[in-house]
Amino acid sequence: MIRFIKNLSTKNIFLVDKLSLILDSILQGFNQKRCHFCDETTYNSEAVCSPCYSDLPWNNTCCNRCSLPMNFQNTPNSAPSGLVCGECISSPPLFSLAVTCFRYEIPINRAIRMLKYNQKRYFATFFARLFVKNIQQKYLCEPLPDLLIPVPMHQKKQKIRGFNQSLLISQQLSKSLSIPTNTQILQKIKETNAQAGLDKRQRMKNLQGAFNIIKPVSGLHIALIDDVMTTRATIDLLSKLLIDSGVKRVDVWCIARTAKNRL
Repeated sequence: MIRFIKNLSTKNIFLVDKLSLILDSILQGFNQKRCHFCDETTYNSEAVCSPCYSDLPWNNTCCNRCSLPMNFQNTPNSAPSGLVCGECISSPPLFSLAVTCFRYEIPINRAIRMLKYNQKRYFATFFARLFVKNIQQKYLCEPLPDLLIPVPMHQKKQKIRGFNQSLLISQQLSKSLSIPTNTQILQKIKETNAQAGLDKRQRMKNLQGAFNIIKPVSGLHIALIDDVMTTRATIDLLSKLLIDSGVKRVDVWCIARTAKNRL
């Protein structure tokens, strides 16, 4: 009898182990994804394989004010701290802090274009998941913003595209950080020419009268959300509008920042 119970127990353990392996296999199947960049199988929740993840153009060495990528021949870890670019020294921005995740380089630039022009909306979720870690690191010693405001798009352009990529990213960040997204404060009222190929002065001229404050919000700490910051033209203009309307502090959160030599 003792031997029978012992054998039964061993058999049950074997069945439990077998069932556990089957369940693990099923769960692994559910978690299996294709890497966004190389199409290899990955089980990473962000859908990017480890080699591609390590090769992404992280914007680690950059200006402490505007996140402009700054090149050093030595390694990023040995670059001097407190870096500030020449533009921020000569013309300090009205925004207090810019947080960016990547340099606007391959493959991030291609992924952003796929999001904007090829309806690959899943990249908004992908960018936001990676970006949250950078944001949390930047705000270890200070409070997060009260409100997220995506850079608005003219209604005609948004109707053609079908969505505002900055809004999609902002909504994903809101879910992860529990900060509300508001689209009822800023509005783009003038359809502008494409900014690509323009320098900052030309961009500022192109943007004159393009934006409007719909609903002033006094005393709040706000983060502007955009996909790419190139010359600071749009962000500088919106920061001034918000601060003039009574906003206490403006920060800027962008997925990628363009280097000077790529403008």
